[in-house]
Amino acid sequence: MTLLAAKRQIQTAILIAGDSDFIPAVRAAKDEGVAMILVHGDNCHHDLWQEADERFRIDQKLIDSVSLS
Repeated sequence: MTLLAAKRQIQTAILIAGDSDFIPAVRAAKDEGVAMILVHGDNCHHDLWQEADERFRIDQKLIDSVSLS
């Protein structure tokens, strides 16, 4: 993600995580102008949640809204 951001190859990144280990990568990508979308479970680290531009909690409603066809 950070390499693609640095090379200006992405404008938006979708991260499926909840771990604070991703915070430096999210910050680096955002510093390159990448919009960050976080998809997380119930136990998402608060600081990671704060870094994201958009957030979606994985729940049954989200799962049901995804079409695989």
